[in-house]
Amino acid sequence: MKALITGASRGIGEAYAYRFAQLGYDLILTGRAEDLLQEVALRISQQYPVEVETLTIELADDNDLERLTLKIREYEDLHVLVNNAGFGSGTYFREEDFDDVDRMIKVHVRAPLKLIHAALPGMTAKNGGIIINVSSLGGKTPFPKSSVYSATKSFIRIFSETLHLETRNSNIFVQTLCPGFTKTHFHSRLGKNGTHIEKNGFIRWMTPEQVVEISLNSLSKDKVICVPGFWNKLLWVTAGILPRRIYYRLVSGLDKKQIPQERKVKTTIASLSAGN
Repeated sequence: MKALITGASRGIGEAYAYRFAQLGYDLILTGRAEDLLQEVALRISQQYPVEVETLTIELADDNDLERLTLKIREYEDLHVLVNNAGFGSGTYFREEDFDDVDRMIKVHVRAPLKLIHAALPGMTAKNGGIIINVSSLGGKTPFPKSSVYSATKSFIRIFSETLHLETRNSNIFVQTLCPGFTKTHFHSRLGKNGTHIEKNGFIRWMTPEQVVEISLNSLSKDKVICVPGFWNKLLWVTAGILPRRIYYRLVSGLDKKQIPQERKVKTTIASLSAGN
């Protein structure tokens, strides 16, 4: 059987690749950096008796995405699809280059949906398969400078839950993984290495291997939403029960550039009273 993993050149995607190889799956690994993919494939091949195929794919490119979609339809023994590829920006929406916004939507939303749509007929015919969509804690706990990221991750979480409902009478298992801060290249690109937050003890960073192990353990229990780590679960639950006004105030307090909410409200009321 085969497992296809997007964004497999490092981080959580690479950890999934190692774990599924350990379980005996042949691998199809995709990513944008061919040299990194080849390094991962070589290391895995040296450790495990599995076949590893690499595909250099830019999921935001329509031609590349179509090429990958056609490949998925060709695989008769594809049992696992992990939609892991993604990126953040760390920028206010007003400052975003809209081409980057469009690319994020394609990578986080359009690509997973197209790949799942291509994989599902084969899984349905065999009455078996695993689909893991990597969402984020940010899909439930939006922060400034993550508007499109949080929105797309929220979308993929809701979609995964719905897909679970549509496939729950079969042996197709769907999971949406919602990790918090994980020590990967993803956060280092945003200028965050976790050192300061670790010292504060406010947020606990996890390794990709820890996240993946929890994901697969949760999958074996048919848990659709997987939030790895106690502190991440606590933040997830807290964000869900806090009144939104209080949540907005707490989160805005973390962003020094934001105008306090009270000032905004008073300014709006004053403008209305003046008939503006």
